[in-house]
Amino acid sequence: MAIQCLGYDPDWSVTKAIEFCNNQEWVHLNTAPLHTLARLCGALLGLGLGLYARDSMQGDYYQKKHHHPHYPCDVRIVSAVLSAVLYHYAEKIYIPMDPIKLFYIAAFVKHTIIPILVVAVVPRVASFLASRVPLSLFSKKQNVD
Repeated sequence: MAIQCLGYDPDWSVTKAIEFCNNQEWVHLNTAPLHTLARLCGALLGLGLGLYARDSMQGDYYQKKHHHPHYPCDVRIVSAVLSAVLYHYAEKIYIPMDPIKLFYIAAFVKHTIIPILVVAVVPRVASFLASRVPLSLFSKKQNVD
């Protein structure tokens, strides 16, 4: 890392926390400022790539640049449930904390992949599932007289 070459410790807050905390088990790298930076930069990159992938999967990107599909209510509900399940299981993925560089790189990659899946892949899967298994709760009721 370039900051370490200049003689600065990028994990100074973790070092101070370990030094002054009564119980070292309370100190987590997930709360370090550098981890937050890796997580947010990964999420921004993933969101950008996901939006680009979603638009390019719709066919000719340049003709449909301003047209975004409006999914029906059942597809949106299935998409929200799938996104919540995906995020729940993605947060359970263990990232090794040693070596520290691998931890930050893995956090960046993990938080890049999640928005790509949620923005580009999950709506397609939800649309497919909703077309295969219609939700009668949201379908229009027919008059039976």
